[in-house]
Amino acid sequence: MRSVDETLNVLQDELHSVESQLSEPDVASDLARLRDLSRRHKELLEINNAWIELKAAQSDFSTAKEMFNETSGDDRELCVKR
Repeated sequence: MRSVDETLNVLQDELHSVESQLSEPDVASDLARLRDLSRRHKELLEINNAWIELKAAQSDFSTAKEMFNETSGDDRELCVKR
């Protein structure tokens, strides 16, 4: 069974593949293929953007946690009260 990271990496690879296919000249003349690739691109882009936002939020949380652990005294009490 794949981890979430592995699955999202596979989807990111697929996104790059779809983008590459969309840039091919022959796709523009095949409307059905263009439609299917465009739909899949939209789906994958939304997943990829959500993944990027999640990773950024996790990084921000980790940084905030480190900062909290490094504070003491009055500063720490202010953080806890909020």
